[in-house]
Amino acid sequence: MNKLRNLWSFCTAKLKSVKTYWNEPEKKKYIPYKELAAYSVGGAGVYFILSLVGMIALNAGSMIVGASIGIKAIDLQTMNVVSTLIGLVTAPMRAMLFDNTRNRMGKFRPYLLYMGFPTAFFGTLLVYLPYDTMTYQEKAVWVFVVFTLLQFFSPFYSAAYAGLVQVMSPNSQERAWVIEISSIIYSFAPTVVNPVLPLIGPLESLHTYRIAFPLFCTLGLGVSMLCVFGTRERIIVPKRYVSKVGFWDGLRKVARNKYFWIINSSSWLGFLAGGYGYLFQWIFYYGMNNPALYALMVVIRGEASTPGMLLGAPLANKFGKKRICLLSLTVQTACMALMLACYKSYILVFLMMFIKDMFSALSIIYLPAMKADVMDYQQYKTGDRLEGFIEQTGVLMGNGITLATGYAIPFILKSYGLTNNYDSLFDADFRNPIVYAMLIYGVIGTILSIIPFLFYDLSEEKRANMIKVLKIRALFADYSHNELSDEMLVDTVEAIHEAQAVLEKPFDEKDKAAVAAHTAAQLTLDELHKFETPQLQEILRRAEELAANVQSLCHYDPAMLKQAKALPRQTKKERRLRREEIAYAKAWRRSSVLIPRYFPDGLVIPDASCVDEAYALPENTRAEKKAKKVATRLALRKMKLFEAAAKPYTEACRLLEQRDAYAAWPKIEARCAELQSAQ
Repeated sequence: MNKLRNLWSFCTAKLKSVKTYWNEPEKKKYIPYKELAAYSVGGAGVYFILSLVGMIALNAGSMIVGASIGIKAIDLQTMNVVSTLIGLVTAPMRAMLFDNTRNRMGKFRPYLLYMGFPTAFFGTLLVYLPYDTMTYQEKAVWVFVVFTLLQFFSPFYSAAYAGLVQVMSPNSQERAWVIEISSIIYSFAPTVVNPVLPLIGPLESLHTYRIAFPLFCTLGLGVSMLCVFGTRERIIVPKRYVSKVGFWDGLRKVARNKYFWIINSSSWLGFLAGGYGYLFQWIFYYGMNNPALYALMVVIRGEASTPGMLLGAPLANKFGKKRICLLSLTVQTACMALMLACYKSYILVFLMMFIKDMFSALSIIYLPAMKADVMDYQQYKTGDRLEGFIEQTGVLMGNGITLATGYAIPFILKSYGLTNNYDSLFDADFRNPIVYAMLIYGVIGTILSIIPFLFYDLSEEKRANMIKVLKIRALFADYSHNELSDEMLVDTVEAIHEAQAVLEKPFDEKDKAAVAAHTAAQLTLDELHKFETPQLQEILRRAEELAANVQSLCHYDPAMLKQAKALPRQTKKERRLRREEIAYAKAWRRSSVLIPRYFPDGLVIPDASCVDEAYALPENTRAEKKAKKVATRLALRKMKLFEAAAKPYTEACRLLEQRDAYAAWPKIEARCAELQSAQ
């Protein structure tokens, strides 16, 4: 009775909380429940489209392209290689567009608005082409052309939805909470689509998809507008921050992010597990040859993800994302290994798949949260928000690796006699050896994917410390431009005072919690007083000289690079300093080449306000819109050329501006005291 009473009290309190914080978030949180609902329900619309489009793949597991249209597995992989090569061009473009988007809607929402329709259109077009009147070669050509067009738009659409949650809140736990709730709600879309398809008709018939695609894509487009117009993007950067990231510059910065390599190399090493994704369909659709029962099993299997999605955020918050990641991958490996012993038993295999899916669903929570933390780390190290570059560079490199590994599964299938003879999978004697082989390779691939995460050391404490530093940087930048809100001022100053209080108290070096708290506090104070260190004093002196004489960039002394390369590199600190000096010398050398090219009449420093003035122009009429577009393009081009040619100068000016902002700490502290006394 007491348990029921406690449950009732809990539910009542939650409902009251939803009502209270429907339009405005709780204190020290960023996302109200109304926005959470818009992102989650709108995500169901996005996934109605993506779950259907995801069935169109250039591999042996695609019932649409393989079984329905009849393209051979080896030919599908060849088409996939060519499509991947094209993706090597489009992925960098997506990265630059995402990270250089300056739009009143934000960085990701414009792509959710404009990329949904072409994704749905080309997906529907592919299933409606008249394949009955085509030769095999014509089928292959048309599938490749439409698939390539689809692959241009759909990654924009999916990456925009996945990236949106990463900028809705700077709070890692709140992001995990949003991912947890939204994943439960948007998973409703594939939960509906997957069991409905076999009820519409046979999965190897195009007629089934010609009914499903228009129906679910139209529904998805309408519902997805909720997350376009019902959400906001929030990132901890100064309010005057403008994304200006060159392609090679972005790649260089991302390449030094070790956590980027850890997360992506895990997925790259797991290529042998790709064949496991075909097994549910092959075992239960072809094996049982009962579409109604198969549809029921799809529904039951779809619910396996719910426990993982519900428990993902609480487990990650309690034990850390790394531990949950390793637990998830280990249990998945064990389940596939057990399937090797019972792969002929439908009941036992289904049970193992259900358990595997439960633990696999944890990745829906921990993986996006880890990626968001990696992006926070990128901003902490380089000062850049590079969501697009980090995501799309991973896609770009993954596509390149797929060129080498993608033929592995098709060749294995061909060695067992499976090309485009998918009806042969109804025969158990033909099917079972293939299933066994895919399970063995799945175990090997998952074990390989575990290895990189053993080196992941971005703990929750380390990430929380980085966020404190980012808040301090934004505090001073916004204060210097008179754009600092009172709430952020008080919140950040209180955090600094707490850090000062921790350092003033003695602590036991054997107490891990006390040591961690002391380390965090020291990091906060180091950021506050960083311009007082001898190393930065020397860098500031050099920056002042360059800021006073920008024309000196036209003259490069080769001895500068030689001296930088001659610096010692025995310790980690020395290697970092040497790397920075080499980069500085190369940037100076590059400026001496670009300035005569871009500014043959002499280097002129442009006025940065021209960009803001161009964005502020009216756009009420067609002529005004055209004039604004031209003015904006010219202003941005002028700034871009100058920043490319005089990069050491612009970085020196930013550093000096930051130093002057940090010097205002006593004034900020006094302002905080005034606000607190007025409360």
